[in-house]
Amino acid sequence: MIRRRAGALLLAAVLLAGCAGQVPQPGPQPPDNDPAPVRTPTPVPSVDPSADCPDSGALLSLGAVDAAMGLRAMPIRLVNCAEEPVHVNGFPELTVLDEQLQPLVVEVIEGAEAIARVDTVAGSPVPITLQPGQRAGAVLVWRNTVDDVRVPPTHGTFLSVAPAAGVPAQVLEPDGGLDIGTTGRVAVSPWAPAG
Repeated sequence: MIRRRAGALLLAAVLLAGCAGQVPQPGPQPPDNDPAPVRTPTPVPSVDPSADCPDSGALLSLGAVDAAMGLRAMPIRLVNCAEEPVHVNGFPELTVLDEQLQPLVVEVIEGAEAIARVDTVAGSPVPITLQPGQRAGAVLVWRNTVDDVRVPPTHGTFLSVAPAAGVPAQVLEPDGGLDIGTTGRVAVSPWAPAG
């Protein structure tokens, strides 16, 4: 009887030992002399940077809105995503759009100093040639001011931006939208080289 129990226990121990390779062992394992296998990361397919590049070669994006005492400033970024130089001169072409992508009645003024004197974006337009990968920037400024309580405040949801007149625009969504108040105007600085 004792031998049968000992045999059954021995058989159970052998079976458990055979399954041990299939059941994860809890806790850290004692180190052995064989180095742990090195995992090779799964290769990630390379992304073609020109895949989303518009025909103009000028890919546009918006930066975060900087708000202080009713004055808003938002960077507009342009990167040459093409393989040829891109030329810009002057101001971005802008249209403020509502949530249905319809234009709002908002005056766009060339020259940020029309809204606020911001030394970092003041200046006259100069011709800029961007080599592939180079960047330019402009700044959109506006005030969230309600100067007539009888007029509902304007809130833009999207911004249609073109690098220049005659170049197809790209529709961008500013984070938080454009709270223009009742002023009905925004101003934009000229393109300038960016690092």
